[in-house]
Amino acid sequence: MDNKKLVPQIRFKGFHDEWEKTILENIADFVSGFSFSSNDFVDMGIPLIKISNIQDDKISIDNNTAYLPFEFKDKYQKFIIKYNDLLIAMSGATTGKMCRYELKNSSLLNQRVGIIRAKNNYNQNFIIHILGIYTDKMLKMAYGGAQPNISSNDINKIKLTIPISLTEQQKIGHYFYKLDEFINLNKKKIKKLLNIKNALLQKMFPSENSDVPEIRFKGFTEKWEKKKFKYIFIFLKNNNFSRKLFIYNQGKVKNIHYGDILTIYNSYLDYKNEKIPYIKQDIKIVGDYLVNGDVVFADTAEDKTVGKCIEIGNIKGRIISGLHTLPCRANIKYAKYYLGYFLNSIYFHSQLVILMQGSKVSSLSKAAFLNTYIMYPFESEQEKIGNYFYKLDKLISLYEKEIEKLQKLKKAFFGKMFV
Repeated sequence: MDNKKLVPQIRFKGFHDEWEKTILENIADFVSGFSFSSNDFVDMGIPLIKISNIQDDKISIDNNTAYLPFEFKDKYQKFIIKYNDLLIAMSGATTGKMCRYELKNSSLLNQRVGIIRAKNNYNQNFIIHILGIYTDKMLKMAYGGAQPNISSNDINKIKLTIPISLTEQQKIGHYFYKLDEFINLNKKKIKKLLNIKNALLQKMFPSENSDVPEIRFKGFTEKWEKKKFKYIFIFLKNNNFSRKLFIYNQGKVKNIHYGDILTIYNSYLDYKNEKIPYIKQDIKIVGDYLVNGDVVFADTAEDKTVGKCIEIGNIKGRIISGLHTLPCRANIKYAKYYLGYFLNSIYFHSQLVILMQGSKVSSLSKAAFLNTYIMYPFESEQEKIGNYFYKLDKLISLYEKEIEKLQKLKKAFFGKMFV
């Protein structure tokens, strides 16, 4: 017989009672959406929240959002979504995905989306977070193969173990709510900084028909130099090693993979401080060793990010360039960081877009680069530009690490503050 008490490992001071087992319908009301007609859609009105609006743990109102007449708010009061409601996708690829409704204005609920709303004497924030633990279980409850579905009855019958005390629910719910708030605050800061960075990547480098940028540091007025790629860079040898030949814990030679250029690395890759895989030691090394200031392009991608570039520096060992990359070395000295940011600027990347080949997968050949143009000011101005963008990326990375830290903390406490 199992005499284990139903209590969490960690709880707030002053609470000692056992938690109780129940099902969701006993503590929360569930409302499934309505099948609104597309004939009723209007250009301006109250938003209609569909499954497609539930994205990345938040509600996304975009250009594809449908709207209904404002008078529908009174006509369909049962389907009005309120602030802090928990929404759940009930069919499709995102079945079981949930998010909190945090928009100030109310919306209407479309079919196959559900609202979970705490009953009296139960805390909404607590319910939101305890259900976060059950996402995987809800996915297993889904049926229907390629287009899975989950029923209202399945959701109502979800088994939960909760504290009897409303005050304890409130404390737990508030704690995780504040954690989410800190995470979202950092996400907003990152989004703002990325918007600034993208705007300045366009304005701090010349436009197509100009020899000076729109925005410059004080004291610089000279025209920028302009030369073709083929007169500045030579191509180095790369290899075609797949990821199965890499390890991270030890080795003698590091390898740059195109996938990491596209998804992980910033414009400047710090050899010493970034996570770069080693090639397994029993593999014969193929490719030229890179030196500080070399640049590496990703020559293949599933979208227009093909051509993304990194400048590598702070090398303290041996490193080569791998699958689907084009490593290059300049015959002109440039200030540290400058090339990495210029080669990812709107000015340079727009030259590559018209040279891309392929439909499902985009690619760039070596020949495509040869007649593109490189622009650069005196080295002192290059240094200021490079340092500015590098510090901006470092600040973004700090917020990303803070998010990662908070998410790990949340996961750890999830396992110890719920039964």
